[in-house]
Parts: sequence; C-alpha cells; structure tokens
Amino acid sequence: MERHGLILLIAIGESVVAVGIGLGNAALPAGRILTAVLGLALAASLWWLYFNGDEERAAQAMEGAHEERRPWLAVLAFGYFFLPILGGIVVVAAGMKLAVVAYNEPAALSTALFLATGVAAYATGLVLFRWLLHSGPISIRLAIAVLVMPTALIGIAVTPLAQLAAVVAILVGGSIVDSAVVNRRSVR
Repeated sequence: MERHGLILLIAIGESVVAVGIGLGNAALPAGRILTAVLGLALAASLWWLYFNGDEERAAQAMEGAHEERRPWLAVLAFGYFFLPILGGIVVVAAGMKLAVVAYNEPAALSTALFLATGVAAYATGLVLFRWLLHSGPISIRLAIAVLVMPTALIGIAVTPLAQLAAVVAILVGGSIVDSAVVNRRSVR
C-alpha cells in the first residue's frame, strides 16, 4: 500500500513538472504566473484528496477483511481501481501544460477536456477505491467527479485560467467537506 502512495506522489510530481514545462521560455505575464500557481494548487488538491488518511483506512480495511478476500481486494483496489487515479493525473498534467501555454484565450477542446476528465477520472478512481474497501464516504468524491465536468465549458468559453480556478475551488471545497465528514464519522 505504501508503494502505491509513493507512485501517486511521483505522478503528482510529474504534473508539477508539466506546469514548469508549460512555462518554458515564454514571457511571464501575471496571467501565466497565476495559471501556473493554480496548476500547482490543483496538484496539491489532488494530493490532499488522497493523502488525508485514505491509505491508513485502506490498510485497516485490508487487515479487517477475511484472509481469503485480501488478495482480491488488493488486486482490485491497488491494481484495477488505481488505474483511473493514476491515469487521471496523467491527463490532468497534459491539460495543465496546455493551459499554462494558452492561459489567456479560450481553451482548445482538448485542453478543457483534459483538465475536467482528468480530475473526474481521479475522483472516480477514489470513489471506487473507497467503495470496494468500505474505507470512507463516497458521495463527496462522486460529487467532485460530476461537478468538474462542466468546468470544461468555462475553459472553452472563457480561459483555461478561469477553468483552473473553478476546478481548484471544487477540489478544495470537496476536500474540506470530505475531511469533515470522515472526521465526524471517526469520532462516532
């Protein structure tokens, strides 16, 4: 389980690198810098959504499972269900790189969809992960997956900067609510 967390950290780190690559040798007006900062906030929000205790609760769920179920739980949770989590980060990284390059004009359809579907895939993977292991509530993460999809319209109609702001707001708000719900349940 710890290795999956490390793999996730590497993938999120690569999304930070994508922001830097997007900056490249281009001029650095305030809008491009703000877009890059929002890209970093997006990466931090993805980190927060997973590393808020999910790994510990997953370990507890695995230990509490019947011994004959553990291998299947491990294959599904840390194998198949981890694919949309990692794939989502890769897609987000591609979108962030493109967003930083063309921050001040309406986003290309690909840029807007990379940002929205990458985060939605990531959140959906986390939903499946929690659902399988019964390691926490899934409704907030499911809401995040649904709410980020329309942000593609913001990117296309306005700018990637505006879309990133909306995505980060959804992730931060969702993470705060998710943490509160998880903490309230653990107090019981």
